[in-house]
Amino acid sequence: MTPASRPLRVAFHAINGVGLGHLVRTVSLATELPALVPGVALLVLTNARDPSLLVRAGIDFVQLPPRLAEPHADPERVHTALPEPLEEAALVAALTMFAPDLVVFDTHAPMRVVRRVAALGARAVLVLRELRPEALRAFVASGAGLAFDRIVIPHDPGEVELAAFGELPVTLSGPIVRAVPRSGTAGSEVPPVPRIVAIAGGGGQPVDARRYLRAVADAHLLARARIPALETVLVTGPYAGAPAHLEGYAGLTVIGSTPELPALLAGASLVISQAGYNAIAELRMLEKPAILVPAYRKAEDQRTRARRLVRAGAAVIARPRARDLADQIEALVLAPGALAAMTRAHRTIPLVAQNRAAAEAVLRPACLASRRVGRVVLVAHDFAPKLGGMETVSRTLAESLVARGIDASVYTTNRLGAGASDLGDRVRPLYRPLPHPLRIDPTGEDPRPAGKAVGGPPPRDSALRIDLWPDLLATIDAALRDCPDVIHLCHAGLGPWIPALRAALPCVVTANVHGNDLVAPWVSHGGDPAAYRDAQLAGLGAADAVVCVSQFSLALALARGVPGSVLHTVENGADPARFCPRRARGAARAGARRRRRRRGRTDGVAARPAQGPPHGAPGDRPARAAPAAPQVRVHRGERGDARRARGAGARARHRFAGRRDRVRPGRRAAGALPARGRVRAARGARHRHRRRGLWCRAARGGGDRPAGDRDLDRRRPRGRRRHRRDRVPGAAG
Repeated sequence: MTPASRPLRVAFHAINGVGLGHLVRTVSLATELPALVPGVALLVLTNARDPSLLVRAGIDFVQLPPRLAEPHADPERVHTALPEPLEEAALVAALTMFAPDLVVFDTHAPMRVVRRVAALGARAVLVLRELRPEALRAFVASGAGLAFDRIVIPHDPGEVELAAFGELPVTLSGPIVRAVPRSGTAGSEVPPVPRIVAIAGGGGQPVDARRYLRAVADAHLLARARIPALETVLVTGPYAGAPAHLEGYAGLTVIGSTPELPALLAGASLVISQAGYNAIAELRMLEKPAILVPAYRKAEDQRTRARRLVRAGAAVIARPRARDLADQIEALVLAPGALAAMTRAHRTIPLVAQNRAAAEAVLRPACLASRRVGRVVLVAHDFAPKLGGMETVSRTLAESLVARGIDASVYTTNRLGAGASDLGDRVRPLYRPLPHPLRIDPTGEDPRPAGKAVGGPPPRDSALRIDLWPDLLATIDAALRDCPDVIHLCHAGLGPWIPALRAALPCVVTANVHGNDLVAPWVSHGGDPAAYRDAQLAGLGAADAVVCVSQFSLALALARGVPGSVLHTVENGADPARFCPRRARGAARAGARRRRRRRGRTDGVAARPAQGPPHGAPGDRPARAAPAAPQVRVHRGERGDARRARGAGARARHRFAGRRDRVRPGRRAAGALPARGRVRAARGARHRHRRRGLWCRAARGGGDRPAGDRDLDRRRPRGRRRHRRDRVPGAAG
């Protein structure tokens, strides 16, 4: 985080031996930062021989000589190039003097310098364009990506395989494109005579650029034999020279470099270009028909990039040969409607510049450039399918955030069914559960001595020997990848995390206070209890907001010493509908009854007992059994199972006042039938019958019943009629 006494400082490392693409992206990003962070200080470190882009943008820069090992077209570089160790020392010295809060590298990042950035107290971000598959695999396998706080991919979805990055903190921001005039604006009209603009980028490849420029010039001469009015503008770039012997090439204009290149491209009827990142992006923005000549680069695959436009019908591919280029020029210019069709094809794959989004992604590890909340992480060690206060709050909060269009994720304990909620992949089981007593922050170690790890639960004080910080490290590691705008702790016992989260992540940190998590937090801190209490209260005081679920929780937090400036109260904020009166009238009452019936509950009214002693021994009776048997209705044709249920005694499963006991498979219910109608206990089925709050569960066989019940069955034949008011001894016992 930047100190409050000075503005944010951002340094850009834009050093590459070939081309100007890295400098174009750097300037496009740097010009967006002042609008996001007013007063931001910028510095660019570059070895570009032509820093005119930086001069026109008004950005401070440090210019280093070109590298000796790169295939640069400047033959004088051998007299000025620095050895690699000296160049890295110069870079580190410049960064040390500037004291940046954030250093942004473009694709080619010297890893020794990147590792020194952390020692300077700065964050490192890599802007990584599309790489060859083998180059990307080598980058990920080397572990170099772990040195960056964020990797920003300036591409559209589908152009880069994000799965190849694994667990690296990657953000797909969208393309970075310098400002160009769109089609239909002033200066973008197509001329009445065919005009070709051929560009070579920076022209930094000595052999490749020279061959490409020669082929374009000769292709103009060949095509002009069939198209006498053809005009061609050849832009060689600041690093390459013009081809020799072009004096007799009528209609051909050669220029080195121009700041008006975007406007020049906008006025072309056809563009010849290599397939670099910036060239393709500008062609798509301008919707220009193109002849692409992909060049070889060791890290990027220009041919793959060119084929995307060819598949869309917006471009064609040619070899760097004069005859091949001339044939393509003649075919496109002379064919009626060919160029217009290629322009329309661009509109099927529209490109939208995302410079502002990319700048926000770059700034994200250092500061919050926008107060707009787009992603929220909830830390809830207890979550569904468990039931309770924290579980209800976290689940309801996550569902409400998703319903509002916010990307919400839940970090929870890895237990059975943790990901079975409606949130799906948004629930991420990060933490391992502790043995009894369950506490937050497991390490998976068994604290019992060797030889005693099997048999019986671990000792009561086992959790006190487990540290709190492994879960914090897991949370920071996951949050660095997810890059949330808000982290909400659903348990006040995690208060000591808040300073660490605020230091590691530039995001808003909030917490919940329920009451018990402040009075007796079930958190294993592994240290002095008094020190933990101080750290907890200090952390809650450092939070951006602490949400209390009731006035009692608010008063408790104030009494404990939490500053009132961060406390907020949301009464029963999880789900107020759960606290409606039970005996609401009308539809609300009917709906409540249906819900309770599905959960196996009653109205909470106990059955009215009849007179008579209970049946069975006192030890067989449940503790909450009614003192007398209820009134039971008996019907004609009753099967033996139903009669045995009436005499099941203490072993029959009865529950009053809305409670329901577990029922073994194969059990069937009988007795306490409803008042209206006759119900026949079907074989193998289980029915629930409600009469004055009484629910009965009985076994099919006699194994679970006292011997007196079986004697009763022998005395009473099957199908015997009984009076509806007969009392069955022991039916409630």
